[in-house]
Amino acid sequence: MEIMKSVRLLIVFLVAVAAWVVPGWASDRVALVIGNNDYESAERLYSPVNDANDMAATLRELGFDVIERTNLTRQAMDQVIEEFKLAIQPGGVGLFYFSGHGVQLEGANYLIPVDA
Repeated sequence: MEIMKSVRLLIVFLVAVAAWVVPGWASDRVALVIGNNDYESAERLYSPVNDANDMAATLRELGFDVIERTNLTRQAMDQVIEEFKLAIQPGGVGLFYFSGHGVQLEGANYLIPVDA
């Protein structure tokens, strides 16, 4: 658990440094933040929504326009990802953060919606 917190802090630090170093990022940064806790057919998690809320707040402080959602079904995840794709301007920056269950199969990672 401590390793995950360290990784999150490192990511936030790197984003903050990049935002400070690259001045063009100031107005064209969009982040999608998803936290899934309440799984119907898997073990309920206790920290993803809190982690997502913290990450969203930090990204807002760094000047990102944040799309924040929690406990999404597959349909809702598909819809918000499309919203996110449309929000990224040409030459802009998009950052995607997910906290919740995920799996890896043959080298590909999959994010698990709450209704899977």
